[in-house]
Amino acid sequence: MHFDEDPLMYWKKKSEELPTLATLAKDYLGLTATSAPSERISSIADSTSLEGRRRAASLLLAAHKR
Repeated sequence: MHFDEDPLMYWKKKSEELPTLATLAKDYLGLTATSAPSERISSIADSTSLEGRRRAASLLLAAHKR
């Protein structure tokens, strides 16, 4: 396979010769690379920890006023 060749097309041509490997290649090469899930988890963790800090600060202030 040449560096300028489409990997999915390459494995389509090789599917009869190497059916199992071609199927795996199609499954994995067809995935879109993205960081969206990890960014979403990071965002959720940030908002959760921020809410926890706010709650803790409120509790500390309430305890201090007593």
